[in-house]
Amino acid sequence: MNTRNILSSIALLFVVSIFWGCKPSDIIIVDESADGSEIELQVGQKLVVSLEGNPTTGYTWEMAGECALLKKLDESKFEPKSDLIGSPGKQTLVFEAVKSGSEPLELVYHRPWEKETPPAKAFSLKLKVK
Repeated sequence: MNTRNILSSIALLFVVSIFWGCKPSDIIIVDESADGSEIELQVGQKLVVSLEGNPTTGYTWEMAGECALLKKLDESKFEPKSDLIGSPGKQTLVFEAVKSGSEPLELVYHRPWEKETPPAKAFSLKLKVK
């Protein structure tokens, strides 16, 4: 992880902790490197998923199906890498663990209106909520 990514993660953690009024220990932040991994959460803990994207192309990250263990908080946020129009960046989705159990979280990067087209990318986590 380079210095820019570390600073971005720290800034994201700070903003999320202020916005939702929780301690940093109540938040788990993951990015592309966590794809396919297992994540353990406590009920009430926040999960922040930050993935590369570019909504100006029409593509967006969304849940592929239901996940009964999590509640999505607010709309996803997008932070471009630069001030240039059409710049890619990070799309951030925030969830709260609401129920104990084990279940996958699956996200897809797609154009929502293209129902017959497979997603351009996918991301998944194996969740264990206690």
